[in-house]
Amino acid sequence: MVHAKEAADAAAEHVAAGTLSAQQILETAFYKTNVQGSSTACVLVVNGITLSASNLGDSGFVLVRDGVATFQSPQQQHNFNFPFQLGSADSMSDQPQAAMVSKEVSGTSSMRPPTSQHQQ
Repeated sequence: MVHAKEAADAAAEHVAAGTLSAQQILETAFYKTNVQGSSTACVLVVNGITLSASNLGDSGFVLVRDGVATFQSPQQQHNFNFPFQLGSADSMSDQPQAAMVSKEVSGTSSMRPPTSQHQQ
């Protein structure tokens, strides 16, 4: 967990300046990781009234306003019980660019699929 904390601390200054998105954080963490294994991922960045998210696999988040769920991130699965996952290069895994990316500004939200044809 030390590496995640260090990465978050290093990213905080860029996020505050509005120069780093959730997707950029996910991609940077992925390419700096050299351990074996795989994981789903969900990264959210709140900056003022803007929320950006990068979600890969069956991890996710729910946006709640005044006690009401106003948005839920969709899951990404290749097949039943086979979610998208980030993993080491020698494994059957997905790239961070396959993540669903969302951005919300002052109460409106949108979620867009990855631009590649990787998702099934």
